[in-house]
Amino acid sequence: MPAALRTVVSDPRGQAHLTALGVLIGIERLLGLDGAAPPEPGVVLPETAIDPVRALDRLRAFGVGITTVPLPPAPSAAD
Repeated sequence: MPAALRTVVSDPRGQAHLTALGVLIGIERLLGLDGAAPPEPGVVLPETAIDPVRALDRLRAFGVGITTVPLPPAPSAAD
């Protein structure tokens, strides 16, 4: 069974800045400013259009901290 992970995203400039970065990343994707061709016309969902690796790199470039740590195993019914 894979270990459970917790990812912490922290922006020293606050939640509003982090939200604005999410909008920026989405707009860059729609306009093709992220290095990839713009998506085809039609309905585009951020969850399917944005490359997660590029998005994380972009967030880090703006000083956002992203850390992933394993969670301790959940207690079993026998414990």
